[in-house]
Amino acid sequence: MFRATESRGGKSIIIWAMMVSIIVMSWNVGSAQATDDNVVTRSLQGTIVDEAGVPIEGATLQIGIYNASQGFRFVGSGSTDTQGKYSIDYEKTLGDAVSAILKVRGFVVVYEVLADMLDVELPEETSTITGTITFEDEYATPVGNYPVNLGVYLGRGEGRINIGDALTDADGRYVFSFIPGNFNSMRGENYFVITYNGNQEETLQLHTGGHAVRDRTVYDQPPSYFNGRLEVDVTDAATNEPIEDAVVELVGTNIPLVQSGHYFFSNVLRGGPYTVRASAPGYETTEEPIEINGFVYRLSVKMTASSVGNPPVVTAVAEREPDRKGWYNRDVLVSFHAADEEGEVTVDPPVLVTAEGSRQTITGTATNAAGLTGTGSIIISLDKSAPSTDALTSGDTSGGQWFRSDVEVSLSAIDSLSGVEGTEYSLNHGRTWKAYQGPITFTNEGEHRLQYRSTDLAGNKEAIKQLVVKIDRTPPVLLVVSNPPLLTNANGRMAPVRTVVMGADFYSGVESIELTSIKIHENGGNGTLPTPDDIQKAEYGTFDTSFELRAEAPAPGLTRHYTITYTATDRAGNETTAKTVVSVAKLWSLPWQ
Repeated sequence: MFRATESRGGKSIIIWAMMVSIIVMSWNVGSAQATDDNVVTRSLQGTIVDEAGVPIEGATLQIGIYNASQGFRFVGSGSTDTQGKYSIDYEKTLGDAVSAILKVRGFVVVYEVLADMLDVELPEETSTITGTITFEDEYATPVGNYPVNLGVYLGRGEGRINIGDALTDADGRYVFSFIPGNFNSMRGENYFVITYNGNQEETLQLHTGGHAVRDRTVYDQPPSYFNGRLEVDVTDAATNEPIEDAVVELVGTNIPLVQSGHYFFSNVLRGGPYTVRASAPGYETTEEPIEINGFVYRLSVKMTASSVGNPPVVTAVAEREPDRKGWYNRDVLVSFHAADEEGEVTVDPPVLVTAEGSRQTITGTATNAAGLTGTGSIIISLDKSAPSTDALTSGDTSGGQWFRSDVEVSLSAIDSLSGVEGTEYSLNHGRTWKAYQGPITFTNEGEHRLQYRSTDLAGNKEAIKQLVVKIDRTPPVLLVVSNPPLLTNANGRMAPVRTVVMGADFYSGVESIELTSIKIHENGGNGTLPTPDDIQKAEYGTFDTSFELRAEAPAPGLTRHYTITYTATDRAGNETTAKTVVSVAKLWSLPWQ
């Protein structure tokens, strides 16, 4: 009998295991109801809240599914109610990958759906991708109004999810501030796609709280070509022979490009107007205006021999190339070199440029034996001063250093010369730094140390500044005890009363404790009515713990109550009150009393 029971029990266990296995295999995401052809109905539910846990109304969600045969497509959508809750029913085929696209507060967030519940709490800090787009010229010229897109690729069909679009500013900079979510794309786990100008892609992986920098150099901006190269050939106008000792200078760049010989060539130049100046001993100096507007600009310069001689050809040369983006951030020495057909020349000595300024023209001269003087110049932009950053706080404060609410800190930097390149901040004593993209919000109580600094385009970095943000939203704790709590001898006389008052505050500390009021309450009777003289020597608005109360009660068997109230205020302005009661009882008199 036992064996039979054991056998039936074993079979039951096997049957139950098979049933559970089948249910688990068919249950992919959410509660399911099977239909024909392996199509099941799902339900995704959850709650969307902000950084402080407050429900968000009106957030929208789209449910998308992917399989190899049909690609990616949307199959359901919904929005949150006043409590931040949502519920979306949809159909899918067994084995489909399911994603949820959340649109909330201007953010588009992608999540992989692995269960029937998806709750989302927005992070306190967004992630960022920043970068600079520059041309492939000698000076890394910034490209303004360059389109950059950030997206997630979940598969062919409708699977290109747009996270955000940006255009570079005048300095070629772009910024994406977003919430990364948690997903599996066709590129991998949490892989985003950056698309430059609609035709060049780059992928990168980023998770919550992450920050990345993606700079890019471009040759041109299709479809309208702009940049180009320059080739110059210098020959004698009469003989058409190359002039080997010619000097060709390209004027219009931040630093003049100078090459010796009859053939001049350049790397990629920023599109725009320039002047080609050619000089050579025994020839008249020739200047040709040109405009680079794409591809290779080829120029043939014909030089005419001079009958009266030429002044020396003077070239101004800086000791080094600009330190950063066309700017010097340290003093720079400019030397002058001269070439002359007469051989002997007197050249100005080098000039040390120490004065700050933008596009300063530094000029030198050289004079030959015939008394002819030539000049040469160079443009120098010098910025040795770091930018200055100010921090502006906003929040509820009592006028002191403590806030009673969330605190928003905005950083603003100025630089009078090269301009501000960027501002960064640290919340961990300088161990790591993050690019400043917008106001920084502090929500937790206590002291927060914010370090910040800015860098200008010349590479000058500001000394670290620090701001201490103090938040205290919790009122103090206040305890009041009266001594004595009961006056039993209701003889109508004034009785001394003392109070023991203790206050404490965990964050900002107790600023003050004051006696707020003493009120009289009687529970009936026909005895003497209370008068202002029943309370004496009480100094309201001070830390008064000693005063006199009249020991009077309405009638035998009835009680008068003195309610004594104190108010404690902390340094953030939070207040709390506490009360204690002193009672006066009038006992029944015996006949012989």
